[in-house]
Parts: sequence; C-alpha cells; structure tokens
Amino acid sequence: MTTTIATDRSANLAGAAWMTGAMALFAVEDALLKASASGMPVGQVLILFGLGGGAIFAGLAKSRGEALFPREVLSPPMLIRAIFEIFGRLFFTLAYVLTPLSSVTVILQAAPLVVVAAAAVLFNERVGWRRWGAIGIGMIGVLVVLQPGMDSFSALSLLALAGMIGFAGRDLASRVAPASLSVAVLGFHGFLAMVVAGSLISL
Repeated sequence: MTTTIATDRSANLAGAAWMTGAMALFAVEDALLKASASGMPVGQVLILFGLGGGAIFAGLAKSRGEALFPREVLSPPMLIRAIFEIFGRLFFTLAYVLTPLSSVTVILQAAPLVVVAAAAVLFNERVGWRRWGAIGIGMIGVLVVLQPGMDSFSALSLLALAGMIGFAGRDLASRVAPASLSVAVLGFHGFLAMVVAGSLISL
C-alpha cells in the first residue's frame, strides 16, 4: 500500500513537471507564431509549423520502426482529438493575430485547469478538495490577470477562449487514445492537424 502511494506521488510529480515544461514551451511557441504572423499569412505560418514539426516526429517514429498511419489513428478518440486540435489551432491562431499576446497566453494557462476538472467529470478521476481548491484559485488568477472589462480583454478574446477549449479537448482525447500509439505518432498527427488548420485559414 505504501509502495503504491509513493508510486502515485512520483507519477504525479513527474506529470506535473512535464506539464510545466510543456506550458513553458507553448509560451515560446506562441511568441514565435505571433512574430511569424506579423510578416507572413497566418495560414502559411501554420502550414510551415505543421510541416516542420510533423517531419521531426515522423523521423522519430520511423527511427523506432513505427508506422505513421496505423489503423488505430482512425479510432474515435483519435478522430475527436484531430477535430479538437484543428478547432483549437484555428481559433487560437486568429487570437494571436487579433489580440495582445499577453492576454492570449494567460488564457492558454487555464487549459490544464479545464483538463483536470473535465477529467474528474468524464473519466471519474479522483480530484480531492485540495485540487479543486487549486483549480478555483487558478481560475481566479487568470481573471485577475486578464481583468475582464479592461483594455486587455475584448470580445476578440473569446477567440482565445475557444482555442483553449479546443486544446483542452485535444488533451482529454489524448488521454483515451489507443495505448499502441506512441508519443511520436501522436505528435506527428497533431502537427498534421496544424497543417489542416492552416489550409482552412488560407481558404
């Protein structure tokens, strides 16, 4: 019993560390997308980002002998994941271009909070009162930084909110993706969705 609890805590800490690192890198990605979109069409930026990232993950998958298009990529969770990924990329990229980067980035930080709350409801994952309290404090923190009704928040900020919901849905769908699909294959298809989103914006 003690060993199980220690393992769970270790896994939780590792997961929190990976999520923190991911959010930091997302912030860097946001800045790069914002800078790129100032001199190039938004759709073209997304397509190039998607092709570049997809090539990297395709190389990783191939180096391990993994198929890029196994039958499992057509499973319902993967199709739902692709829809949310495209939805998130479309609205968040529009938010990058039309609203201040600071507001967009703060809204994105709410995604992990939404994922935890939704996981408790959809997957019956255990979320104690401490985590619920942390979620509430985190949401309040987002509102404090955004200051709705002030100059940093506008109706266009709803684009970022829609994008954040898309990313949260993507993460939840990834949670139930077939276990046979590796991280490299999931990453490859995530970047393919970015290419689709860029193509839709271009059209």
